[in-house]
Amino acid sequence: MRLSLEIPDAIARTLGAESELARRAMEAFVLEEVRAGRLARQRVRRMLGFASRKEADEFLKVHGLYKDCPEGEFEQDLEAVKEWLVVSG
Repeated sequence: MRLSLEIPDAIARTLGAESELARRAMEAFVLEEVRAGRLARQRVRRMLGFASRKEADEFLKVHGLYKDCPEGEFEQDLEAVKEWLVVSG
């Protein structure tokens, strides 16, 4: 799925390069979805293109969202891996 944001040019020029803005917007979206409980850590890794779970965990830790695996999240992660295997295989 592709999403787009419209930012007035005068404001956009003060915020940085377009590619940088796109990355920051994606990170903000992912962080909000994690906070709301709608996105498991395994999907954070996939959405932000991190090479390892450790990178995703570090990203979450920097933003105050890292915690030990809560009850039920292991199952969510397992389901995410199964989905990925079906799509990839």
